[in-house]
Amino acid sequence: RVAVLIQNTMANRATMKKDYTLLDGNFITKDIDPLIADYEKDPAGASDVLRRSLYETVLGLLEKGTSLMGQLKVAKLQLVETNKRLDLLADPDKPEELLEVAKWTAALLKTM
Repeated sequence: RVAVLIQNTMANRATMKKDYTLLDGNFITKDIDPLIADYEKDPAGASDVLRRSLYETVLGLLEKGTSLMGQLKVAKLQLVETNKRLDLLADPDKPEELLEVAKWTAALLKTM
């Protein structure tokens, strides 16, 4: 599902697609932390570019996170939680949902 969502963003990206395959999870969260801080200031009034940047970065981090899930002992639980976040990303109704998913993703990858 992450790959499909990433493919949908390829036409009009706000950010460059980054390859996180060789990087550690806690290192790559440095890309999302400033975006979360900017978005938290005013989720409803955030610019379209900031929203798309955060969305695209979350998808890139989730792609890396799902590849690391096989190394976790509680992978099934994490997959269920990841699936919930992907459902929110597939059709975000509120700006706060994107912020919640971004924070969850950053927290997940900081532990990997």
